[in-house]
Amino acid sequence: MAYTVEQLAYLAGMIDGEGHITIELGGVKTRPNHQVTACVVNTAPSLILWLRENFGGIIYTQRHEDIVSRKRHCYRWVMHTDLQDKVLPLLLPYLTIKKEQAELAIEFRKTISSGHRKGGLPPEVFQKREELRAAIKKLNANPNLPPIPLHLIAPTRHPQKGKYAKQSGVPVIQDGFKLDQIVD
Repeated sequence: MAYTVEQLAYLAGMIDGEGHITIELGGVKTRPNHQVTACVVNTAPSLILWLRENFGGIIYTQRHEDIVSRKRHCYRWVMHTDLQDKVLPLLLPYLTIKKEQAELAIEFRKTISSGHRKGGLPPEVFQKREELRAAIKKLNANPNLPPIPLHLIAPTRHPQKGKYAKQSGVPVIQDGFKLDQIVD
């Protein structure tokens, strides 16, 4: 299936904003195995259905009991392994936040070989996969995104005081945003 630039760019935006790419380790007690997970999670069924219709993949639902803070059902669209091999490389030009994770996932997918199933996974391949898993885990834990420069943030006056409110000695420009300094 051929994808349009718009489809790929939209999927990349969804993964950047509403999804994640990770490498998981399963089967630890029996026979350790790694797998890539690339998915989008959202409460809008129309989005998840669009992803399925345009790219394939698998849809899961998460009930309220699974996520205590949610009032609506969450839907999870997951790329299966063949789709990862086909689509992740095509998304690289459009990914912004999760581009490095996608590159690591692509590198991981290159370590997959049907020969490993018959003879077991060689220790050096397992070690390479563990290194890739650690690298992607570090990126997902702290994406090291630079803060937005203060001159790009539009200050909002505190509605009750007409001036910047102080909270714990740190200026508060807008609810939820604390700044170390204010640029005039």
